[in-house]
Amino acid sequence: MVKSNAFIGFPEGMLRDKQIRLPVLANEPGWFALNKFSGLLGQAHPRYAGRPNITNAIRSQAEAGKGELDRLGISNCYYMCGPEFDIPGPIVFAKEKSTANLLKNAYGSDQIKLTYRFLTEAKISGAELSCNLPIAQHAEKSLALVSRKSGKKSATHFRRIMGSQSLSLWEAVTTHPRLDQVRLHAAELGIPVMGDSLYGRVLTHLESSRSRSLSRSTPRFRGLAMLLFEVDLSRILPGNSKICVEPSKQFSAFLRKFNLLEAE
Repeated sequence: MVKSNAFIGFPEGMLRDKQIRLPVLANEPGWFALNKFSGLLGQAHPRYAGRPNITNAIRSQAEAGKGELDRLGISNCYYMCGPEFDIPGPIVFAKEKSTANLLKNAYGSDQIKLTYRFLTEAKISGAELSCNLPIAQHAEKSLALVSRKSGKKSATHFRRIMGSQSLSLWEAVTTHPRLDQVRLHAAELGIPVMGDSLYGRVLTHLESSRSRSLSRSTPRFRGLAMLLFEVDLSRILPGNSKICVEPSKQFSAFLRKFNLLEAE
């Protein structure tokens, strides 16, 4: 799959207060993918009631006959999968109902693989971990929780890619992520995502000292130190249908500072 050099623009007030452009990562006959920024919503969701979302924004611009979308062959869009509101990364849409049905069935059948990457300050001995705790959404609060009574089955496999004295870079793979699944599972395993105030556990005194030391040596990470790194559609679509993104400048700066960049 050849990456596109195109962008889709959104005018001031449609998704954010200012005008933004999202890079087109892939543009195929039945589907396309964008690089979503943190703080953007892929589709409407009850937790984020009233917030604008990319699906509706593209549909409204397509209905208005925006030439940019016409040139890309996008006259409609159906959200398929992508990162949560607070996480950047590839977000996939179908252009037509038949492709939407194909991808939805594949997603529900664990045929689409999503790979996240994140930084953690936690220190544990294991290099590979798995978590299959069932996840439910809290009835009153905007968060997920482990529930063996009402939770839906979920599974995440974690692998430590590299580690330094202060930080570790981890990879998390799942085929059908529930909302906040990776963050919650990571916290349950003792490797909470750096910057995760919602699911990150309370630090011990020793860990707090190490955290303060890290703060003195480098600015704290703004937001979650996490991204959806790759969406793999190759099980159901022809060709090399793996959609990858590069980490943000801030994320890359942390990798470089703590010697966590992978050798090319």
